[in-house]
Amino acid sequence: MRGNLLWTLVIPGAGAAIVLVIATGIALTRAEDRDFDRNGQALAERVAAAGNPGSGTIPVAQAVQILDPGVRIERQRGDGSWAGDVGRAGPAGLHLPRLYTSAGPAAVRLHVDGSALAARQSRILLGCAAAIAAIVLLSAAVAYAAERRVLGPLRALAADGDDVPAAGDGIQALGSRMRALQRDLDACREALRQRTYEATHYQAGASSAATGRAQSLAVVGDRLRQPLQAMTLFIDSLKREASSMTQRQAVERLQQCAASVRTLLDELQTYARLDAGVVPVQADQVVEVAAVFGALREDAARNAAAHAVELHWHDNGASLRSDPDLLGCLLGHLIENAIESAPRGRVMVAARHRGGRVRLEVRDNGSGIARLHQAKVFDGFFQLGDGARRSERKLGLGLATCARIASLLGSGIGLRSELGRGSVFWIDLPLAAARQAAAHAPRPRRPAAFPGPRADAASLSPRRVAAGEASSTAGVGLRHRPREDPAEQG
Repeated sequence: MRGNLLWTLVIPGAGAAIVLVIATGIALTRAEDRDFDRNGQALAERVAAAGNPGSGTIPVAQAVQILDPGVRIERQRGDGSWAGDVGRAGPAGLHLPRLYTSAGPAAVRLHVDGSALAARQSRILLGCAAAIAAIVLLSAAVAYAAERRVLGPLRALAADGDDVPAAGDGIQALGSRMRALQRDLDACREALRQRTYEATHYQAGASSAATGRAQSLAVVGDRLRQPLQAMTLFIDSLKREASSMTQRQAVERLQQCAASVRTLLDELQTYARLDAGVVPVQADQVVEVAAVFGALREDAARNAAAHAVELHWHDNGASLRSDPDLLGCLLGHLIENAIESAPRGRVMVAARHRGGRVRLEVRDNGSGIARLHQAKVFDGFFQLGDGARRSERKLGLGLATCARIASLLGSGIGLRSELGRGSVFWIDLPLAAARQAAAHAPRPRRPAAFPGPRADAASLSPRRVAAGEASSTAGVGLRHRPREDPAEQG
């Protein structure tokens, strides 16, 4: 088969191409020869005309001065002999001389050097030889490719055909193999269906467990709020009736404990709702950043004054699309954490335009956090801080709550931090036109915990987060970290 393909396709094609190249080379060399002879004869006629006194042209001696040195001129004398002009005669010293004689009474004979013609014809022949070599190489490549891509598979097919048994036995064996494959396919489908059912069952169970946990916590919280409220009223009554400094200090301590219990209960319920995914989100509302900052300014200023922190706000007239209640709660948590992590320091809350998005930042110059702990600070119930702070018995849910709110708003929380130099948290939200914000944006309510259908969002108020969580604002969970902007570094 290989020999048949080689003799029927490759060699005839290569031979035809080589013959075409040779014919082209011969035609070109003959054309060069004809052009050279035509030009030489025309030159002899012009020189003869120049030597005719009655022609009114220049004498032969002057014509010779302008001729190529590779030309020898001879003039016919009266006795029929030939004599050279200006001391140059005959073909001596010329390479491949060619002779051209003019017609007429004053005959002139030219001996012209043919080396230029020979050089051009040599170049034509070399080009033909190169083309023939390329054709040979291309033919070899075609033969090799045919061997690899055509003949090889054909041989393999022929070999397989030799191994096939008789027609009846082959069809029977093929049917048996197809039935076995069908059984395997059915088994795989059944296994896949079973695994899908189990995964769906487990997912439904996990979702049901999360929802049940949130509902249980909500019920427990409602049951505990009433006695907690009654306890608060009793403590207020005791404070009014306290007569000594010791009694007043004891009552104040009771008030602090009751407030701490209420805060822990709110944080636990909020985290459970977010974890169960039952918090409603209205992230397509147009919000003015100045309105969000204004709703947070009073509580933040009071907290900053208690910690001797300088608090700065820069809204830059930005407007964005988000859920105003959830956004206010998220920023409130981050602001309080920044204030508590930078006592007697500075905190800045700013909005910056980033192309088609708005970046909301909370910066502080607090203690920061080591990179070693940055992968865990957004995990639930993770705390980081000194012993005094851990004694406040916080749950470590503040930053985990922030991360889940940011996820509901379609953003991640990014940060940069360095020990001793503070930290910056940010979220990126879609930009809204200022005209749309002025026309449609509702003014965010001041974040506060209250019952009702919207309590899932409104109850995410910026409670006082654990001091351990406050210091952990210097780090970020890697799962919640978006790509940092190089322009913001430094």
